[in-house]
Amino acid sequence: MRILNPLLWGCETILHGRALAALAIAWVTTAGHTMNFKEMDGAMGWISAQGYSLHSALLLSIAFGFILSKKVGPLFSPLFLTRIGLVGLAAGSFINGGLIHAPYSICIAGRIIAGLGTGFILFSTPSMIPPYLKNQGLWAGIVIPAFAPGIVGTATFMYGWSNWEGGFLFEGALAVLALLLFIPDLEHAQSTNPAAFSWYSLIDLPFFASFLCGIWYLMHWGQLNGWWESNRVFLAAVCATFSLGLFLFFASTGQVVLAFKNLWPRLILVFYAGLVQYFNVSDMGVYGGIIVNFNVLQRPWLVWSISFGGAAALATGQFLHSFRSLPIFGLLILSLGMHLAHERTMGWNYWDPLNQVEFNWFAAPQHWQLAIPRFLMGFGVGWILLGMQNATSGSDELEKQSKQQLVLFQFLGGAISIGILVNYLLIGHQYQYSFTADRGFIQQSIVEEYRGILESELKTQGFIDPSRGSHSMMYKSVNYEADNLIFAHIYKMFSLTSLALALLFIFINMVKKMFAMLYPASSDGKKNLP
Repeated sequence: MRILNPLLWGCETILHGRALAALAIAWVTTAGHTMNFKEMDGAMGWISAQGYSLHSALLLSIAFGFILSKKVGPLFSPLFLTRIGLVGLAAGSFINGGLIHAPYSICIAGRIIAGLGTGFILFSTPSMIPPYLKNQGLWAGIVIPAFAPGIVGTATFMYGWSNWEGGFLFEGALAVLALLLFIPDLEHAQSTNPAAFSWYSLIDLPFFASFLCGIWYLMHWGQLNGWWESNRVFLAAVCATFSLGLFLFFASTGQVVLAFKNLWPRLILVFYAGLVQYFNVSDMGVYGGIIVNFNVLQRPWLVWSISFGGAAALATGQFLHSFRSLPIFGLLILSLGMHLAHERTMGWNYWDPLNQVEFNWFAAPQHWQLAIPRFLMGFGVGWILLGMQNATSGSDELEKQSKQQLVLFQFLGGAISIGILVNYLLIGHQYQYSFTADRGFIQQSIVEEYRGILESELKTQGFIDPSRGSHSMMYKSVNYEADNLIFAHIYKMFSLTSLALALLFIFINMVKKMFAMLYPASSDGKKNLP
């Protein structure tokens, strides 16, 4: 009996914390498999725009699943929605991990199913988390997305060095394990409220889905099809525009418009934080596969310093929870981190063909060189998200709406970040790798000069045909240089954008304080601005 009591207590503790476990697993699957995309693209014969379209499809599906579960929530208990979500997450992951020779459409379908399931989990599990674990549930979205690539990357490496499907199978296995915890019924998880449901509330969902599909197509196929030169791209843009308008028009009781009207500073900052957060996770999969040629176990270490920064932001933010300018300082720290990353990326002789992949790829900035900049990025994003979670509005109903929409906008920002990444890689590469560009860009004369240096080096090493070999390697060298410049430009743009947003919200705060001094009665209860 003495042995059974601790076992029963342990089982009860696990069951009470199962909602937090499911939430953590859902956050892991939002970013973990991105470290496998280099191997997946190589096996499938895809370029980055195609491979990363699977990830943006997942993130957009999470946003749609979140909205859908919110609308049908009154009909079903949180326990039922969580079970359905875990089944969808497991099924979608096993489709992508098990059907490794499936066509592109099936791969996209697998990500959509997994995304819908994840959206259900993210909506339903917070209401089942015990009060003493509520903070951990809120913090999961700040820290876990950056930790996830390391967890899934390690599992993939153990499954097989280049067996990219291992990441998806691991995520599916996690979902199945979580589903086992939700087999028992608990009383607090069975609440429903059918009277609050209205079929009219579903009328805007087809338009929201159409908008997301249009955005997805534009992000991944717009540049490949020549933008407005393609009728499909034009139709996708028109469809997305009209669908967004109709979605906002039919949004039930105008809650979406009302919430955005009153909470736009918070939603914009969360959208931007989500954009930077998921961009910083995804871009290292490309950087670690192109610039430094890391494997699936090494690439996640380029990301983990971000998670350490997020954890530090949570630790320090607990002492500053009443400090309303926390998001603004987060933007400034984020800008500093991006600036340092830009300096690191431009601070080594990446233009020298003898200092690149074929000869000495160790010279490129790696884990320790990028650790401090990326730590600051994670720290800044953490303070932004934490500040937005701690912020309050005057109305309880409005605050309830805002807490739900923060997650939605975080994933919308993450999905858009994938589109920015792939288009930067496509457009930026062509922009940098141009023999006819203005001074300051890659020039034909410089290429020929460096090719001569490379040919001399190959002669010294006893290369059979140094002239032909120098032409081949110089072609890759110029592409390598262009890729490095792309990342440097990305960091610079994010640094300037973060600084501009910080200055904008400082100005808004000043105007708000002046308005409060002139009209004190009309400003009571409005606390939603950072």
